[in-house]
Amino acid sequence: MKKLGLGLLIVIIAGAIYYFTSGSAQITAELKQQVDNELTSIQNKGFSVQNRDIKEESEHFILSFDNPKEIANFFTQQGIQMYPEDAEFLKGLQLGVDVHYLPDTYTSVAFDLYPVTLPQMLIESMKEEDPAGLTKLDSLLDKKTFLMHLA
Repeated sequence: MKKLGLGLLIVIIAGAIYYFTSGSAQITAELKQQVDNELTSIQNKGFSVQNRDIKEESEHFILSFDNPKEIANFFTQQGIQMYPEDAEFLKGLQLGVDVHYLPDTYTSVAFDLYPVTLPQMLIESMKEEDPAGLTKLDSLLDKKTFLMHLA
């Protein structure tokens, strides 16, 4: 019985050493490749990626909503009903995305999404109707008040 317990302990320790040395690097490289593939894919579907900064364990980029017709088609293909007129409202929206690879022992990847710039139509209408509200909304955006965390 002692031999079985000792053997199990050795396997657990070896697995932990592998994970914290080369295993985590392999997982991170594979996750980075998958994120890169997805970003390349959506750039052909009405979005653009700007200011991409890739680090060892994280990355940051800004996702811009540029072509409403293609974006509407993309969402419809994903099973989310969106008409081009609805997508037109999103034109000019920019989302900041922070990606964290292996942030803790139970999460492989985590995303922080937050608006950086509001859609053009919203900005134009608020400039005319409520300039003070637009200023306050811009300060909320600067503070990342509307942050969404996905893990």
